[in-house]
Amino acid sequence: MSKTHTTHTKTPELLMPAGNFDAFKAAIAGGADAVYLGIKNFNARGRAQNFTWQQLASALATAHNNNAKIYVTLNTVIKNNELPELIDTLNTLSQLKPDAIIIQDWGVYYIAKKFFPTLTLHASTQMGIHNSQGAIYGNNKGFERVILARELTLKEVGTIKAKSKIEIEMFVHGALCYSFSGMCMYSSFIGGQGANRGLCKQPCRRIYHTETQSIFPFNLKDFQAIDVLPELKKIGIHSLKVEGRLKSINYVYQVARAYKMVLHDENKLDEAREILKMDMGRDKTPYFLGGTVTNAITDRTATGFALGQVAAVTNNTVTINAGIELQKGDRIRVVHSDDTQTAFKIQEFTHHESSYTVEKPEEGLFAIGDKAFLASRKDIKTGQIEEINVKPTLTPINKELVKRIGNDIGGNNQKSKGKKVPHLFVRINDLEWIKKVQFQDIEGLYIQLPVEKYNRLKMDVPFIKKNINKIYVELPAFIPEQNITKWHKTISALRKKGITRFVISHLSQKMFFTKGDFVVANENVYTFNDAAISMLKQEGIKGWTYPLESDMENLQAYRFKAGMIPVYFRPRLFFSRMPANAEQQTQLTDDHKIELEYSKHDNLNYIYPQDPVSFTHHMNTLVETGFTRFLADFSFEKASSNRWKTVVKRIKFSEQIQPAFSFNIKSGLI
Repeated sequence: MSKTHTTHTKTPELLMPAGNFDAFKAAIAGGADAVYLGIKNFNARGRAQNFTWQQLASALATAHNNNAKIYVTLNTVIKNNELPELIDTLNTLSQLKPDAIIIQDWGVYYIAKKFFPTLTLHASTQMGIHNSQGAIYGNNKGFERVILARELTLKEVGTIKAKSKIEIEMFVHGALCYSFSGMCMYSSFIGGQGANRGLCKQPCRRIYHTETQSIFPFNLKDFQAIDVLPELKKIGIHSLKVEGRLKSINYVYQVARAYKMVLHDENKLDEAREILKMDMGRDKTPYFLGGTVTNAITDRTATGFALGQVAAVTNNTVTINAGIELQKGDRIRVVHSDDTQTAFKIQEFTHHESSYTVEKPEEGLFAIGDKAFLASRKDIKTGQIEEINVKPTLTPINKELVKRIGNDIGGNNQKSKGKKVPHLFVRINDLEWIKKVQFQDIEGLYIQLPVEKYNRLKMDVPFIKKNINKIYVELPAFIPEQNITKWHKTISALRKKGITRFVISHLSQKMFFTKGDFVVANENVYTFNDAAISMLKQEGIKGWTYPLESDMENLQAYRFKAGMIPVYFRPRLFFSRMPANAEQQTQLTDDHKIELEYSKHDNLNYIYPQDPVSFTHHMNTLVETGFTRFLADFSFEKASSNRWKTVVKRIKFSEQIQPAFSFNIKSGLI
């Protein structure tokens, strides 16, 4: 049951991260009202130590003894072969009874809601909920809480809260992903390690190259919204969340203390800011909550408190100027002129005024002027939080229930008989392509335009009018609050012109449509597994698109094969509301020598490879496997009749397109 909060004077919950048990105790000691943590699988911080079942049971008992809550992150996307393990995990969680689980995958939602109904669900920020429509939809689906995207203004947050009844949680501190709501494909693209699988390699922190220079166009500062806490409190935000399950015990404790201080007394903002200076992170930005993002990107990639510079170097020592007092055991990070880094612990030192001379590490080419940072400090003791040890007795899942779940998500799905005929769909995001479209080649045409441009789509042109039933209007992944009404009006106007087929980029967008509309979902509505597809079918969605970053093994494991496979496309490695710091550059090269394009389209900034991804030479295999619907995406490509003919022909004859990337189709998604 969702809770309605009408009193805007209630102090928000302070929600802190914990990557291990000591960090959990530090969060409670610092004043956290709730802690979110991951178990050993299915969480978006795979590199954290995370919690065993026994540790989770002990954390729950300890938290509840201190009037705090525990939320378990189950917020990765799930591959088909992982569904049995997921079902076991949900069965165990239903016995341990955490205060909530945080989820991203609609397949996890479907199984949890239908077969483990005692679990309380929170919608992860990676669900990309960014407007009141998303919050209302989450409430309608029985979520207790939605965690908003981080790319929202204070005004937008206030409107979402005013229009919805569901609990609202938001991030207020910690590292930021450049890509919208953490939905990034770059890490997956360069090595199969999916950000939505908890394995992000942080490509936004890397150097990119233009013809004349090397730059950091996507490297965001850390989020710090402590200055707007009073406004968030007035709005009635239920929970304020701090990022950092890979962070130290000190970080968790001190950041909790600072935010708790201001939540109780707004006059202590200055004191809290001083504490946060030592969170060992990057430079800070209030991001969109602060009203401007002009200075949100930085060249500094090193984390840590900025001490000063290397003042002197001898054969055996390094002297560092530091604006604060250093201690034995402090970990120092020095960034050299070539951007390499050397980290070391201070053992013995001599101190003169503001300089510290320490033994020089064997590695690292130190030079005067190198920048020095305090990376970490000896952890505080959290002994004041008494740990309650619990050894849970867990019952294995009932085999009949496993069978019932399996049958529900496709166990009785009948395979189609007879020869399979492939059907091709095409996507365009530029009206220049309309002149090149050959409707006889395709089953459907996806048109994705900014909302203001649909009035330029001339439905009375004979060849458009003749093929009106093949045209699908595609909604964008991001619809800001102020554009919801515009989309309602545009969809209504399009219906009057004969358009009845639509493509949604977020499941909440189904709220725009009526029973008479034919609605399908694109790849932004993740369907990594049959359970997610079962959810879409339950919602009345007529078709779905398999994820761009999926691999052949996962594709072949689907029981539901009536969806659409993109076989030619330029993947949106990043898509972001945040402009890149690329100094008007539209072409970049990364350290893997991949040539990239940067462009703006319909409120968002996109980074994608110049060369496409192509699975066209796998067409025969895919058809033999049982798939019949395929998508060729000409977005971000110059309109060309020759290109149209080439791609259509290669798809028809299962031939390779070069140059092109293969993404994860053969190498696999980890």
